[in-house]
Amino acid sequence: MRYRSCLAFFLGFALIACGCGQKQATIPAAPASPSGPSIRLFYPDGGERLHVAEPVAIAWTSSGLTGGVRIELSTDGGATWPRTIAASAADNGQYSWAPPEGASPRCRIRVRSLADTSVCGQSARDFGVFARWIPVRTGIQDDFRTVQFVDSLYGWIDGLAGIYQTTDGGRTWSTLVTENRWMQAVRFYDRSLGLRTNHTGVLRTTDGGASWTIVYHSAAGGVALSWPARENAILANESQGFLHTTDAGLTWRMKGPQSGPTGLRETSCVFLDDLTGWQCTNIDGNFGVISKTTDGGDTWTPQVGFLDGVIAWGTVTPTGALWFCGDAGNLWHTSDEGDNWQQFQLPAPGSLYSVSFASDSLGAAVGAAGAIHLTRDGGKSWLPQPSVAIHSLDGVFFLDRTHGWVVGEKGTLLLFNP
Repeated sequence: MRYRSCLAFFLGFALIACGCGQKQATIPAAPASPSGPSIRLFYPDGGERLHVAEPVAIAWTSSGLTGGVRIELSTDGGATWPRTIAASAADNGQYSWAPPEGASPRCRIRVRSLADTSVCGQSARDFGVFARWIPVRTGIQDDFRTVQFVDSLYGWIDGLAGIYQTTDGGRTWSTLVTENRWMQAVRFYDRSLGLRTNHTGVLRTTDGGASWTIVYHSAAGGVALSWPARENAILANESQGFLHTTDAGLTWRMKGPQSGPTGLRETSCVFLDDLTGWQCTNIDGNFGVISKTTDGGDTWTPQVGFLDGVIAWGTVTPTGALWFCGDAGNLWHTSDEGDNWQQFQLPAPGSLYSVSFASDSLGAAVGAAGAIHLTRDGGKSWLPQPSVAIHSLDGVFFLDRTHGWVVGEKGTLLLFNP
């Protein structure tokens, strides 16, 4: 009996001293310490990947303390502790912390008693703090408008002066097309098959953009292109209506001009299949309308109408929920094909120009003055990201939960860091 008691004493003391333990949803009560007051840190305990400005809860348990605690950060594996997270915090076992910029992959947290600074608990191993968005030097001075990837390596950027391709996930880029791209569209279905518009009409490529063939003549070109299936694509002209293809872009049929108020301009269209889709239109640059079609664009029914401000872009989540964004940090969302819509207003410094979702929970919206807002709960809340760009951000695209890209003016490109 005496041997077992001594062994239990030794193991309990070792656990307290080294601060080891696993991340847990609920913090267990601290074991009684035979040597007096103690603190045990549970989170972050080591190996975690945290991101700048995204709040986490520092968690610990304590025993026998009087008064509060001091919380400190080391960025060199615990060799020094130059940063104070909280000079005086309540000893309640939890403290909300947003990791700062300039942290490192060798971070540790230490919680110390204010009454007796020799009593402390700290991370057992290093954890990392990383930027969520990583700037990439493209060497291109064009103003980028949209970005799209078909897999983790092959992607395309549409700029005001050209179209650019990457085959290594966005680290390097080559110029495919040099031309005036104002109010035009480009989209690829896979690594080979793509469509683009310009002021001569619709062009098609089957070799990844190395060569193009014009397949439809129209001076209007097109401002938005939705491609729900290989054979079916829908193109929105700025003011003439919709073009529809059922043979992967070889031939096109005009759906007819759109009826509506004077000054109507389509800016985005999103289709779930060849029949069901939505368009956002703007009237004289002052009011926005979201309309739905169930016949491939022949007829449209307004669902959200005459909103104060322009609606800029729409997207669909992997399970069919719709999001549109626009002026003054506004977002509109429906999860029932437009029967009911919710409006969100983000604290953005200006307009939102693009929104994209990697899943029903993870998404981002970007806009003026380098604004990026991230959601991890399906849009219920949006977290402003630290500014990593000073120019307007015009496009965001998620391929999946680990691959995302943002583009903007002056050749701005940001890679998502999961």
